[in-house]
Amino acid sequence: MAKQAVHNSTAIIDGEVIRPFAEGKQNAVVRAVRVLKGPNRALFEVGERDSCSLRLDRVGERRRMLLVGGPTVYDLWNDGSNARYEDRFLKSDRKKVWPYLAGEDPSRVAIR
Repeated sequence: MAKQAVHNSTAIIDGEVIRPFAEGKQNAVVRAVRVLKGPNRALFEVGERDSCSLRLDRVGERRRMLLVGGPTVYDLWNDGSNARYEDRFLKSDRKKVWPYLAGEDPSRVAIR
């Protein structure tokens, strides 16, 4: 399942929400710190395609994102429940390369 999720993703990034999603008003904008798959760009616009999409509605939220769609607006549908297996397939442990603890100011967390 993890291999299929990685394969089906248009882009895979470690990113931070810099503009939150607001239903009917605006899509989220995510600053990509690391691009593991897809276009090498600094910003990704992430919308909501359907009720299965995950909303990025908190500024500063950081996560590894398996995105589909694009090239203008992407969709985040993968909740990370298979993170360990996805990371193994990508050969990139998000706990080591993209650490973040709730309550920290994400702009001050060092990227390793």
